[in-house]
Amino acid sequence: QALHARDGQLVVAVGNDHTLHNILIQAANTKVVVGFIPLGGEQIIAPLLHIPLGLEACNAISRRFIKKFFLGRANSHSFLAFFKTKINKNVSVSCDHSWALAPRHSAALTLYNVGPVPLPHGKIRSANGEDDILEGSLVSAGNGFLPFGQEDRSVFFAREVQVRGLSGTFDVQCDGERFSTNEALVSIASQKISM
Repeated sequence: QALHARDGQLVVAVGNDHTLHNILIQAANTKVVVGFIPLGGEQIIAPLLHIPLGLEACNAISRRFIKKFFLGRANSHSFLAFFKTKINKNVSVSCDHSWALAPRHSAALTLYNVGPVPLPHGKIRSANGEDDILEGSLVSAGNGFLPFGQEDRSVFFAREVQVRGLSGTFDVQCDGERFSTNEALVSIASQKISM
């Protein structure tokens, strides 16, 4: 359904990540302010944005503290927090048309727009969603030099990431939305949303 609200008007999404995701997609082309009260189901985005649960979420909305975020885009799919997929020898990844990722083993690829980015050695960095940069994390089971059971984690920055299935489709998650594709062009959309 279309979002019918005037510029500057507050629209409150009450629900889980899927509910918020649907509202954010519609709000991206408007100047409405989106509030969020997390309730039921999968809640990944609320903790990333430090949105409290229950009555405290209502109190947070009433304070009218507004931040603007870029949305990420993977083909026709939008995301606020992250794009995730698994890559292996059958999936190619190129970044900014100038360099490629080529892990020796299968690995988890996550591109962050908003939220905590796990770094090597247990450190954390925060992707703020206020710039036009994706913060990437590539995690594999190791490269043979690490002790058994330790993961190998690499962190990188890119404006555009192209992921291609060389022999079929691969599974993707954008926030709470899941889909399969044989190619994903991931970047930051030009529109900002207000929350």
